[in-house]
Amino acid sequence: MILRICMIAVVLSCAWGCGSAPGQLRFHNQPTVWQVNDRQDIPKPKEREFVHFPHLTNSYLFRRIPRTLEFNEPRRAQGVNSLDEVPDSTWFINRLGVREMTVQEVRLGPSRDDSPEAHVPWMVRSTKVGGASIGFIIKDQRGIKYILKFDPPSFPEVETGADII
Repeated sequence: MILRICMIAVVLSCAWGCGSAPGQLRFHNQPTVWQVNDRQDIPKPKEREFVHFPHLTNSYLFRRIPRTLEFNEPRRAQGVNSLDEVPDSTWFINRLGVREMTVQEVRLGPSRDDSPEAHVPWMVRSTKVGGASIGFIIKDQRGIKYILKFDPPSFPEVETGADII
């Protein structure tokens, strides 16, 4: 009798473990999006006052223990198409595994545009937001925006190399 109950428990637990959560489809029944247009400008957020003391006390004192004890459910990745692939955009171009690449394409890298060097004059739109180094957002003659950063003379390619990687 006990052996039979144990066998039923093992079979039920295996069946339960093989099931999936309701509503969690692996592949969605919709057309696959391979490219998104994210070149539209977004409105600049309104500036708001930042009060340090309440933020620091909440982040480092009152929120530490509850955050440690939370049980977060796993979430599916956002911004992927129906096949769990990242679609092409201004910051990502899926080149490998999609088709055969020529040596010239590999040498050129992910850039689709010509260098802004050939399209002067540039118009400085603003300074770059965030980070410790100096940089500008520029727009070339064609209207394409670029970020222009400067490497320290003692450490060439520190900033630009990190951005490319």
